[in-house]
Amino acid sequence: MTLGTVVRRSAITAVFISFAAAAADSSQDINTSSRQRLWVLLDSMGQNMPLTKPSFESVLNVSTYEREEEHRDGIVLIGEPHALSNYLGVSDLKLQLDNEHKFRHASLTVHGACITYKEVKKKYGPLVIVDSPKGHTPFDDTIAQSIQPWGSYYFVFLDIAADCLHSVALSPRKEEGI
Repeated sequence: MTLGTVVRRSAITAVFISFAAAAADSSQDINTSSRQRLWVLLDSMGQNMPLTKPSFESVLNVSTYEREEEHRDGIVLIGEPHALSNYLGVSDLKLQLDNEHKFRHASLTVHGACITYKEVKKKYGPLVIVDSPKGHTPFDDTIAQSIQPWGSYYFVFLDIAADCLHSVALSPRKEEGI
C-alpha cells in the first residue's frame, strides 16, 4: 500500500465519520424538535383548560365530529390524526363533554418517536404512578399522573413498550365534595 492510498483512505474515512456524526446530530435535533412540538401541544391544551370544542379544535388544528355513544350521558368529539413532525404524530383525539358542554376529559395517542418516562418526568415534574401493570397482557399499562393547577395530565406507558409514551389524557381538577 502506497502513502497516497493510505492518505486517500484516511481522507475518505474522515469524510464518512463527519457525515455520520452530522446525521446523528441532525436526527437528535429532529427528535428534540418532535418532542418540543408534543410539549407545546400538551402545554397549549393545559393552558386552554377547561377545553371546549372550539379550543380543542384550535389547539390541535383539526375538525371534530360527534361520535354516537350507546349511553348518552354526554358528548364525545373525535378528531382526525395529526402529524406534529415527520417523526411524531397523534391520533385517537378525543374530547368528552357533559350534556351541558362542560369539559370532562380529553385524550390522544402518540405515534412515532419514543418519548421516554424520564423525558416526561423532566418536562412535567414529579409523577405519581396511579395504575400499574397487572401482568396479564403486553397491553397492560402504567399510568403516571402530573398534577397541574387546572387538573391533571395522565401519561400512559404500555407494558409492551414500557419506556415509550403511548397516550396522554387530561382531566379537570376534582371539586371538593364530588
